[in-house]
Amino acid sequence: MGGLAGDRGWHGDGYRLQCRAATSLQDVGQRTAAATRWQHLVAGAERARGARNPATLAARGGLARAYQQAGRTTEAIALQESVVAGYGPRHPDALAVRADLATSYAQADRLLDAIAIEEALLTDISRRFGADHPDTVAACANLAASYWQAGRTDEAIELEERVAADTSRLFGADHPDTLAVSANLAASYWQAGRTDEAVEVQRQVVVDSRRILGPEHTHTKVAVEVLREWQQ
Repeated sequence: MGGLAGDRGWHGDGYRLQCRAATSLQDVGQRTAAATRWQHLVAGAERARGARNPATLAARGGLARAYQQAGRTTEAIALQESVVAGYGPRHPDALAVRADLATSYAQADRLLDAIAIEEALLTDISRRFGADHPDTVAACANLAASYWQAGRTDEAIELEERVAADTSRLFGADHPDTLAVSANLAASYWQAGRTDEAVEVQRQVVVDSRRILGPEHTHTKVAVEVLREWQQ
């Protein structure tokens, strides 16, 4: 890989530029190229700054996310666990890596491990940023999804109702995230046998989807089909 001139790239703007380049490759779906670049970043950071330096830990976190997106879950988990240990679990820079680790655990069918992380993470993020911060709402939504996957439907619904209210208040009723949360809540109501509530929420999802996304959007069509099935 072309790029760093010796160790000079590991100071100031050179390092940040390399990280942005690797992240950009991930964002456009070039997962193999992104992983290769992150591998070079990790090797260079370890050589120039040491294994426990924050820059090295950040690069390893980036590589772990690239592995996660590429389906290399076992490798992602090993890196993420090492990064969290390097930072310490309560370190602010470990928050995003802990969230990634929970996702990797879920991908590896280690749902109980994922839930344990997400429960602790919700507490830590809420304490750090406050209950109304978008990161807190996102952490709450992630935990709700894991509860739902684990069949803990009542707990999922309790969190999803909270997320629905928070998302609508913070982002507005017409925000796509608000729409997605409402659809999740409807599905949880249905799974719990609360069919009347499920149908009521899903009807509103259809109305909002048509207005926000348009009647021909894939999500709108799916919402209409779900409502049709539930009303049969």
